[in-house]
Amino acid sequence: MEPLTRLSEVVLERLTEYSSSRTVRVVSRDGDELTYDLFLAERFGRKEEDPYLQSGDTIRVDRSSRKITIDGEVERPGTYDLLDAETLRDLVGFYGGGFTRTGNQSALEVLSLESGSEVITEKVYVDYREQPEAVLLRDRDAVTVPSKLALMPYVFFEGAVTVSGEEDVETTALDAASRFRYRFHSGELLSEALIRLEYRFSPESDLANAYAVGSNGTRNAIDMEALLRRAEGAEDISLKPNDRFVIPFKQFFVIVAGAVQDPGRFPYIPDRGFRYYVDLAGGYDSQLHLGNTVLITDVTNRPVPQGETIAPEMKIYAPINNPLYFVNQLSGVLSVIGTVLSILAVTGVLGGGG
Repeated sequence: MEPLTRLSEVVLERLTEYSSSRTVRVVSRDGDELTYDLFLAERFGRKEEDPYLQSGDTIRVDRSSRKITIDGEVERPGTYDLLDAETLRDLVGFYGGGFTRTGNQSALEVLSLESGSEVITEKVYVDYREQPEAVLLRDRDAVTVPSKLALMPYVFFEGAVTVSGEEDVETTALDAASRFRYRFHSGELLSEALIRLEYRFSPESDLANAYAVGSNGTRNAIDMEALLRRAEGAEDISLKPNDRFVIPFKQFFVIVAGAVQDPGRFPYIPDRGFRYYVDLAGGYDSQLHLGNTVLITDVTNRPVPQGETIAPEMKIYAPINNPLYFVNQLSGVLSVIGTVLSILAVTGVLGGGG
């Protein structure tokens, strides 16, 4: 052992989940025994509870009699080794550091586990304001202090919303559609909620075509985009408990026109080239188009190189470039002219005959 080694340096790294740091006994070479509390030494820096060890000292660590976990709305959540006489008041005030500002003291949850297993045998709710000293805490009990915010009413937002890493999230069966709960205060307007939730919306969120779903399944259209812009005349509403607001996904399209079999508007699919959309349009009309050349323009009508990935609302135009088409067109015109001349000749219009 190194000189000037404190008791905590030897003991703390060797403790197990069943060890107690509260009554660590040091027996000197002469047989004198002193007891120390390493929790007080660590929490409050009380050096008298963490002495320097002497050569020949023997250290005895007792088994913990009650380790209780506290989490939720307290300043210092964790698992603590309570002394025999300590109560729920000590657990919350002394060990947990007291309630946070949002701690709900009226409904603490106390879970008790079956001895030697992880099976919960009892769950009770305790009003801390009413005799917390009377609450029996047993080894491995877990106390949770809920938040007052959980008592606030909430509404649901669902559909094209961002929920990654957030609480109160309920992912639906749809690939990208989710829903979350939003807790609101009395009298809060939908526009106020939307401003706070703006970070949850993406370019795919069709806010202009959002709607509220009534308890009977009816839909009421709501232009959330106008509410976010605070547009004049936008109709605002007060939030009510359990309201449901649905934001649909925007449907983007790509336009394919010209010398293809079935020109039209086709749903946009990310990371696809122009050939994908030409195929959706039935491919090129071989009587009108030869090769694989198209004219692509973006939403502002700016020309786009063929090698670029197609973006929403681009236009793909396959020009008519088959020479046979123009020859056939010319042949048809010449044929019509010849027919007309023949008719005129038969009727005597041509030739100037009397």
